[in-house]
Amino acid sequence: MILQSTKKLQEFVGVKPTEIEIDTLSSWHGNIFNIGRRKCLLITHTATLYSAFFYGVTKKDLPLFLEMMRDRVMELMRQDNFTLQELSIMREGFIDINYTKTSSRSVLGSMNDMKNMLDWYDMSEDEISLAKRINKTPYKIGGYIYPKEALRALLKEKIQQKVKNDK
Repeated sequence: MILQSTKKLQEFVGVKPTEIEIDTLSSWHGNIFNIGRRKCLLITHTATLYSAFFYGVTKKDLPLFLEMMRDRVMELMRQDNFTLQELSIMREGFIDINYTKTSSRSVLGSMNDMKNMLDWYDMSEDEISLAKRINKTPYKIGGYIYPKEALRALLKEKIQQKVKNDK
């Protein structure tokens, strides 16, 4: 996983960004912010804007950061009816985590829009439901499309490429 993180998230985690080649499938943007008095983490897939949300993140969560993100994304994808093949391809990107600087102002702008929506949502609702609401909001990714549909299209393309390479 390549987490293109904001300076605020890098300081929270205590890492220095590295230079690494960005991969379309395993590249995510991450931001940390407050809603009320709680720290929240929003991770957004760079190519599709598919997002996962975490409410009440603490420093104690840091040792399990990668597993926490992987499990949340996998659970979101299961609930959004992704196939097992699509889940396994996405899971491959969560082997380790590399932090780098953000590279897309467009993605950060979309994340700010998501954060503003989250400010108005009821935080007594579970985090998965909140993330599903975000992923059901159309964003401009080429044309206007839902992030979950954009991710599904990207994964189908990767599956087709894998089948061609196996022949």
